Amino acid sequence: MKKILITIGVLLTMSFTPQQECYRAQCENYVYNYEIDRIISDVEDYMEWVNEDLFQGVISEETHKIKIEHLQEVLNDLLHLEKSFPQK
Repeated sequence: MKKILITIGVLLTMSFTPQQECYRAQCENYVYNYEIDRIISDVEDYMEWVNEDLFQGVISEETHKIKIEHLQEVLNDLLHLEKSFPQK
C-alpha cells in the first residue's frame, strides 16, 4: 500500500511542476524542427529526382527549369521558416 501511495504522490508532484511545461515546449520545438528538417530533405530529394528525370530524358528542359525554380522557391521559404523559428 505504501508503494502505491508513494508512486501516486510522485506522479502528482511531477504532473504539477512548471518544469513539465518547459519540457512540453521543448518537445514541441523538437518535433517541429524534426518535421521541418524532413520536409527540407524531401524537397531536396525531389530536386535530385527532377534532375535525374532530365538526365534520363523523361522530362524536357523547359519542364525541368519550371520544376527546379518552384522547388527552389519552396526550399528557400522552408529555410527561412526554419531560421525564424526559435531554437530552444
